[in-house]
Amino acid sequence: MIGIIDYGAGNLHSVLKAIDRLDYQTKLITKPDDHDEAITKLILPGVGNAKVAMSVLNESGLTSYMKEAVAQGIPLLGICLGMQLLLETSEEGDVEC
Repeated sequence: MIGIIDYGAGNLHSVLKAIDRLDYQTKLITKPDDHDEAITKLILPGVGNAKVAMSVLNESGLTSYMKEAVAQGIPLLGICLGMQLLLETSEEGDVEC
């Protein structure tokens, strides 16, 4: 199952439709408690501003959740802003990612 991180950023539904069309099961992750043992991959989609997105991810606990998942060997794919947020920092809003 593929967990898709939902933090209110733009292209979430496009990603869901694409993954569903490939016949993979998905689960939306809006908070760390949404984790399911069946999740073997994560996707971090996004459109918007890095500073705002990181604020939402940090406040919701999803930043820590993603770091723990990756440390356990779960692959994480960032799409658009999601890829930018996987960097150490972003000049967009001068924010730590």
